[in-house]
Amino acid sequence: MVAAYQSTTNPGWLRSRPEVQPFFGDWSLLEPGLVHLPDWRPDARRIGVAERQSRPCAWCGVAVKPR
Repeated sequence: MVAAYQSTTNPGWLRSRPEVQPFFGDWSLLEPGLVHLPDWRPDARRIGVAERQSRPCAWCGVAVKPR
């Protein structure tokens, strides 16, 4: 996947959780914090095979902007 994206006109990079965390700066993350995309779903029964397989591919977080 990495090699495929690097050879495009719009390359992408895989980042670890510690590499993504600083993008939130001093903003407070809402629960459940910085997690894999499928883990943001409130109803675990809705998580399908495709979502389980995508777990290592993307991080998700929602934060509150400080005043």
